[in-house]
Amino acid sequence: MNVKELFPTSHKPYYSKPRLVTFKIWGRRVSIMAGSYWGKSLFLEGVKLAAEIDKPCSFDIPAADFGTPDVEIMRAKLYEIAVALIQKRQLYCGCAGGLGRTGVFLACLAKLTGESDPIGYIRMMYDKRAVETKRQEAYVESIKVWDLRIKLLFGLALRRYV
Repeated sequence: MNVKELFPTSHKPYYSKPRLVTFKIWGRRVSIMAGSYWGKSLFLEGVKLAAEIDKPCSFDIPAADFGTPDVEIMRAKLYEIAVALIQKRQLYCGCAGGLGRTGVFLACLAKLTGESDPIGYIRMMYDKRAVETKRQEAYVESIKVWDLRIKLLFGLALRRYV
């Protein structure tokens, strides 16, 4: 078997290209880069969503491939990351391929910002293949974020994040 048989030229990489995704958190526009974690720039803080990747990160939300992270870890990190975005920190989020777990995180962040259809928003603004499984869709639908929204509002009102 030769190299061309192992790696056909028609093969397209599974990894998503990094894209900028924008949200509004209580009227403040914030943005985060997203894609495969393998494509993260050294100049951006990392939100790593892949348990199998051993690269440094600022925020670790471990999940197995095609899986979902622990709800309490996700909720805690969502709040921390929302605060970091409000503070204008430059973040990059990703998993191995940049679609399933990355899509789940982005959809949960969209839900936190008040999007009525967070999965639809991420599929429109990021990648139409984001949030790959029915289990991931159910996870996004079931996660509760209303208390985190109120906590962010009070923090903004008290100018804690400035």
